[in-house]
Parts: sequence; C-alpha cells; structure tokens
Amino acid sequence: MSSHTAPGLTPSRAADPAAYALGGVAPRRALRPANRDEVAESMHAAARDGLAVVPWGAGVSLVHEPPPPRYDLALDLTALDRVVEYDPEDFTLTAECGATIAALRATLAARGQELPLEAPHASRATLGGVLAAGASGLARLRYGPLRHQVLGMLALHADGTRVKSGGRVVKNVTGYDLHRLWCGSQGTLCFLLEATLRLYPAPAELAVLEARCTDVTEALARSHALLRSGVQPVAVVLHGARTFELAVILAGRAEAVAGELEAAR
Repeated sequence: MSSHTAPGLTPSRAADPAAYALGGVAPRRALRPANRDEVAESMHAAARDGLAVVPWGAGVSLVHEPPPPRYDLALDLTALDRVVEYDPEDFTLTAECGATIAALRATLAARGQELPLEAPHASRATLGGVLAAGASGLARLRYGPLRHQVLGMLALHADGTRVKSGGRVVKNVTGYDLHRLWCGSQGTLCFLLEATLRLYPAPAELAVLEARCTDVTEALARSHALLRSGVQPVAVVLHGARTFELAVILAGRAEAVAGELEAAR
C-alpha cells in the first residue's frame, strides 16, 4: 500500500480483516468509517492508491460470494445507520444505508406503516445490502420490484465523489432514474450511502390459504386462475418435491381480506 495517508485510511477506524473474508480470502485491510465524509475520504484515498475495495454491510448477501480477483480493502458502512428524515404523512423515509431492516421496521411499526422489504437475518441485514442485492422478497407480487420502492439515493463513486439520483418526495421528476439501476448492482457501480423509500400502511389483517396440488402444472394453473379472478395476494408461494403445497398470502383491511379469502377459496 502506498505511504500516502488520508483521514479515512488512518488506523483509528481499522477493523479486523478476518471478519470480512470472502470465500476464505480476507482483505489486506478493513475500515469502519464513522460517517459519510470518512467514507468519501477512504474511497478517494483508495482510488489514489489503486486499491480494490468491497463495500460491506452485515455481509448477509456476501457469505456465498467467491473472492474477487483483488481484495485490498473492505469498507464497513454499518456506522452509517441514522434515519435522516421520516415523513409519516407523505409515507416516505430517508435513512442511511447502514441502518438495519429490523431497526427501520421498528421505527415504522410505531406509526402503523411498513416497508415491503424482506431479508434473512433482518436484525443484521442493512438497507444498503438489501438494495445492492436487489432482494425484492415475496411481496414483489403486490408491490413490484424493489427498485420501484426507491424514490432517490445518495451514492459514492469509486473516486470518492458523491452523486444523487431522484429525491425525497413521491412526485419527483429529475430525469433518468439512476437509483433504479443501482438497485441489484451488487456494489459494482457505486457505494450506497442513503436512500429514500416509499412506505405503505401496515395491514390490519393477514391470512394464509393453503392447498395441496398433485404436480407443478396443477399448482401453476391454480395460481393463474387466482390472479385472473381479481384477487390481489401479497404473495403466492409454491413449495414441495413430490407433492406440492400452494400458499396464498392475503393482507389488508379486515373486510377486504375476508372478501378475498372467500374468492380465493
């Protein structure tokens, strides 16, 4: 590594490289910057010294990834965990990408709202990790892909410069939606620092209807018939090996769920 230094690469923010191994390969260094300025300084210094950098949240989506050809620096963004702005009336939330999904859910639950995001190990999984992985989850059937829930992002280019796309309001037109491209990019296009998300009312009622099917053909036929009937499930899940179970998940106002449950039956 070059003898040059920058505030973001000083030992005061150093972390144990072994904790950031990919495919059994640890980086030469690991840093946990305290704020977005230090992240930008770290990236600027890494670009100057020609270092290969991997962005890191909780590592939930990285555990099965092979090691990159070069792995000089792991940059841990979990210290960036603030809720920057929450507007319950407008159903929007802006948070730093190191915030955990569990923490965001707790904040929203107090106001009867929710994010249509799903992640394994939600107590550890970070917003940035879920967005970078493009993990839409089961609720994609009702709400669409994850990128449709993102109104705007603040990101960091490889040279440490910051770039914004979109905004913090639902009705926002600013040209090409780069933030939709960044969702699912696996950290290859930029580092995600902050995101503004669309929120939804938490359902008052939840119901699951299950049916056993003899084969995949029958299960798919039932699923297609269900969707043609006008029922709008949160998710339709098919699982099994020799026999197949079809689960239909319904959610919303109590009277609406009751009506859809009868139609689904």
